[in-house]
Amino acid sequence: MRVIEAALFMSPDPISIGDLASLAGLEEKTAAAMLDRLRKQYEERQSGLIIFEDNGRFGMRPHPDIEPIVSRLAADVDISRGALRALALISKKEPLKQSTLVKALGTRVYEYVPELVEKGFVDAAKSGTTRILRTTEKFKQYFTIKG
Repeated sequence: MRVIEAALFMSPDPISIGDLASLAGLEEKTAAAMLDRLRKQYEERQSGLIIFEDNGRFGMRPHPDIEPIVSRLAADVDISRGALRALALISKKEPLKQSTLVKALGTRVYEYVPELVEKGFVDAAKSGTTRILRTTEKFKQYFTIKG
């Protein structure tokens, strides 16, 4: 269930049950049951996040009641949603091999990393056939919540 939850959080686009099952190494029926259980857990504890369905694909977003309150936090971020998720994973696991990031998020990473480097949030140092990704001082300043 943890893999399904992390996949929903990290995926820049809604993801199918088939893809969730594949990521978690489960049969689709089992993945669907786990997803349903996870949705209920979020509802029962009145989480700030919801798991939504869009044309048979699933994703995660802020609960509609609080989205207007928290959306301003993302309003000034001039980065695509996918790049923002890549950045979250890089910051959590740094230093992170780009090849590891590709395994986690897919080949769109090859679009996200240059975007993050260009905006100054990530350093990408060549290491053999991959790159080692680290957040920058600009990242730390930009994403530190003050208050």
